[in-house]
Amino acid sequence: DRALDREWIEELRDASGAGAIEVYLKRGRSRRFVRTVGLEQASEATEQGWAVRASTDRGSFLRCGTGYPEPTIGWPQPDGLPIRLPEPRPVPQWRQPAEVEAPLSSESEIRSLVVAIEKELLRDLPAARLDHIVLEDGQSQSWIGNSNGLLETWRGRAAALTLEASTSAHRGARVRLEAVRREVRELSPRQLARRLVDLLSVMTEGRPVVRDRSEVVVAPRVASRLIAGLWPLFDPLRSEPLVEALGKAGKIGGPALTLIDDGRFPGGVLAAPVDGEGTPTQEVVLIEEGQFLQPLRGWWEEAAGTRTGGCSRRFSWRDEPRIGPSHFYLKPDPTTRAAKLVSSLARGYYLLDSAPEASFDFSSDRFSLAAVSYTHLTLPTI
Repeated sequence: DRALDREWIEELRDASGAGAIEVYLKRGRSRRFVRTVGLEQASEATEQGWAVRASTDRGSFLRCGTGYPEPTIGWPQPDGLPIRLPEPRPVPQWRQPAEVEAPLSSESEIRSLVVAIEKELLRDLPAARLDHIVLEDGQSQSWIGNSNGLLETWRGRAAALTLEASTSAHRGARVRLEAVRREVRELSPRQLARRLVDLLSVMTEGRPVVRDRSEVVVAPRVASRLIAGLWPLFDPLRSEPLVEALGKAGKIGGPALTLIDDGRFPGGVLAAPVDGEGTPTQEVVLIEEGQFLQPLRGWWEEAAGTRTGGCSRRFSWRDEPRIGPSHFYLKPDPTTRAAKLVSSLARGYYLLDSAPEASFDFSSDRFSLAAVSYTHLTLPTI
């Protein structure tokens, strides 16, 4: 259980012959539960990995491995462009979420959750059944340090559930539902079952809408996919021509549209005090009241009037950090509840689910997304 420290970082730098070095260390535990028709499996895993990025005045290299990085491990020749590493910065006060320290869920707890979801599902839709269930529950601790003196550590926790359900009613249907929380105990069997029932009902009883200009209200799952479709607009590698397509006004929506990325989002699964390079996280407003303000920017791109929110992401300990969102969300109106939005429709649709990806054409100001919904005649109670 060795922890990263400055002496260790300097030792690795000297051994590698680099002028600057960054060391990333991560360890974690996870429990995986899978159940399909006729098969049930449960397993546990522990993992510890590291990544070293090092740079000279002529080049750089990335070296990864499991266990601990040792000075004698063997260092490659630099074959990439020289890199810059961030300087230490004051990290705003951070209160670690209590869920991070909670133990992993036991097999009996996971089975109880599955049984509860099935019970709720069958109560509302007797012809339905759960065909496939995958639940992964994990916790981790990460360290990041570099030869500039930066040294930070943080913990993470996430539980990811995937459900596939079907029904023999009418012409039959199969749907897929995913949910991610900090821990398994935050997953609500009743809410999950209701979402499955809604999706199955629409898939079995719905009919195509050929052309309709009615109003729509979108469920969070659909909204998140629309937001994901906007990502190229905030990717610094692709943003400039897309922003130009918006025109000088820079408008992308109405006054209700305020889009934020926040690596410290309260309750967020990825919430942490720093990002994958040790830069402090913070809230960054990207669109304000329909007006495009800025793409996501790395710590090296700071300029007057812009904010860098600690947005260097590591998708695994084997990957180099790259610019990416953490908690990308629409700022809600605290005075407006979802039920009020739905009930306000004189004629329209409540979009429940959608295809995985939305298609955006910024130059023509259009987007498309295949979705399933309730009509105004059969709106659910929310």
